[in-house]
Amino acid sequence: MYDSVIERVISFIEERKISENELSKKIGVPQKTVNNYLSKKRKMSIEFLQSFSSTFGLTIDWLINGEINKETSNKEVGISNREYFDQMNKLTTQISNLVEQNSKLSETIISQQRIIESLQNEKRKAVALEEDRADFAAASASDVE
Repeated sequence: MYDSVIERVISFIEERKISENELSKKIGVPQKTVNNYLSKKRKMSIEFLQSFSSTFGLTIDWLINGEINKETSNKEVGISNREYFDQMNKLTTQISNLVEQNSKLSETIISQQRIIESLQNEKRKAVALEEDRADFAAASASDVE
């Protein structure tokens, strides 16, 4: 029975093209642990299976028997599992895009801050130079008198 549970989990992940890294992040388990589970080097813990099933909206019935209790799962969610995963994939893509945009904006802000600091330094230098010129002109004028 345990082998069929593992095969169901592996099949589910492969069908949806979920990487080990993505799975580890979604479930909150180190990637090495996920790799050990999927390569069957280590038995999947109950906590992992519970987290896996709740993360992907699956029932324990499905994990054990491969059967989805459509009466409860579809009524509770109001959409099919396929629709749910499609929506989750769209949201994941949107979040990734927002994170990328945020990163680009942060880089732009940092770049602009550096430009402002550079301009402020140049202004300080120009003011100091102007003060030196004024002092020199005043000293030259007093030497002439």
